[in-house]
Amino acid sequence: MNMNPHLATRIELEQRALWNVSGEVFQYISHGPGTSLDNTRHRNNGGESLQVTTVSIDDLVKEKNLAKVDFIKMDIEGAELNALKGAEQTIRTFKPRLAISLYHKENDLTEIPGYLNALGLGYKFFLDHFTIHNEETVLFARVPCR
Repeated sequence: MNMNPHLATRIELEQRALWNVSGEVFQYISHGPGTSLDNTRHRNNGGESLQVTTVSIDDLVKEKNLAKVDFIKMDIEGAELNALKGAEQTIRTFKPRLAISLYHKENDLTEIPGYLNALGLGYKFFLDHFTIHNEETVLFARVPCR
């Protein structure tokens, strides 16, 4: 927040991992910016062993008593589908615009839009890619104005 002081009053940091359910505790090894709760992707090469408790977006919205959710952006190292499942009520209620990374797991490209489409909310999808590398493919989704 030091880098964006004009936004400091509008940002609240959560020290929990987004997941489909709240209250689970995960052990993980810190591997810098690509750290994932999926420890099978990494071996302990001297990274620090840590733990984190999960929270679902639905529970967070209730806990914070949010009156509106209009945008959800996720690049959470392979936890996107689980986190979206934990946001189902929020998505159904508010139909927020979405920007979801689709490149962490092999099936993300089909499973994430398939899950969102199966909710039957009328989301329209747009796929974009932001680098010359395999990473950074993002699914944008919105419900058209009626």
